[in-house]
Amino acid sequence: MADRKRGDREGERRSAGGRRLPRVVRQARRGQGLVEFALAVPAFMLLVMAIIAFGLLMLMFSTTYYYAPDLKKKCWHWLTPGAAFAIITWMLASLGLRAYLHFFNTYSLTYGSLGAVMILLMWFYITGLTLLTGAELNSEIQASVAEKRLKEAGTLPPEATADPKNPLSVPVS
Repeated sequence: MADRKRGDREGERRSAGGRRLPRVVRQARRGQGLVEFALAVPAFMLLVMAIIAFGLLMLMFSTTYYYAPDLKKKCWHWLTPGAAFAIITWMLASLGLRAYLHFFNTYSLTYGSLGAVMILLMWFYITGLTLLTGAELNSEIQASVAEKRLKEAGTLPPEATADPKNPLSVPVS
């Protein structure tokens, strides 16, 4: 007992093999909160985690935008403007929801255990909304590019527009 270092409680600072545990693991064992955990992680690791998260989101959104539309000819793009917009919007909305729940979380007090279900459904709604907004942005960009190509090829008259309020009058012969 006397040969143990000061403040070194059994199982707290050393693993079963006798090695010293990292500070982050020791803090987690003591039950310190997320803020202390985030402060214990170096800024470089936070940057690496953010890059990995962005890469995984990019893969998921690209896969969804590749397989979801019913197209005969598909083309793989790692990052489209709609996917970039959706990923950034989704990340900001998720952080905003997290901050809101951290500071104004009364769902548990009001609704009990159903509060967690309501929060999860709200997050699903935000996720679906950002996914559909990015897909719509991609669709509009693709439609405008196709319209421009048809006008340049001469298939579509130059005065033609996609605006339903200004339809092109076609002369009847």
